[in-house]
Amino acid sequence: MGEDLLVVRTSVLKLQSFLQSGRAVMDELTLTEDAPARTQQIMAGAAKQFDQLSSGAPAVVKDLVRKVVQRVVVHADRIEVEVGKQKLRATLPQRAPRPTNWSKVRVMSSASISRRGSNVVAGR
Repeated sequence: MGEDLLVVRTSVLKLQSFLQSGRAVMDELTLTEDAPARTQQIMAGAAKQFDQLSSGAPAVVKDLVRKVVQRVVVHADRIEVEVGKQKLRATLPQRAPRPTNWSKVRVMSSASISRRGSNVVAGR
């Protein structure tokens, strides 16, 4: 395996490991001011990115690595991969997909409505 390929493969493995770790994603990619819904979106987006990297589609892998890896340092005994947090966060979906059957919520309660003079009165 060539050095360049080893560096790319190591970068992908490190990204996969990070994206698979819920704790790491929460600690590194979410902000304290994020709404709970946004935090859920980030977590779901990280899982989706992990799946895409795991699929091994070369174009997807290459695109993500180019977008988020800022620097790779090769030492004698290890390879360090530096990922831009903002860049990685930006690759995650901004909105959770809305379920197709989620357009209205209907809440009903039994009640009787009657008229008393000019007033409308609701009762059970």
